[in-house]
Amino acid sequence: MNKKVILMILDGWGKSPDPKVSAIDNANIPFVVAINDLQTAIDNQNSNNDEIPNSRAAGTGD
Repeated sequence: MNKKVILMILDGWGKSPDPKVSAIDNANIPFVVAINDLQTAIDNQNSNNDEIPNSRAAGTGD
């Protein structure tokens, strides 16, 4: 089975408290936003089930 993996290193990926001067808030980054939304949903589901995810980086419970 072939599995493809992407390693994304987001060093210095900080957000400014002021969205007007935040490059992150002003950038067109739909893929990163989708990953963040997915991770938030997983975190919320796991907190509702009182479970700790096994693989935070992968976003799966494998």
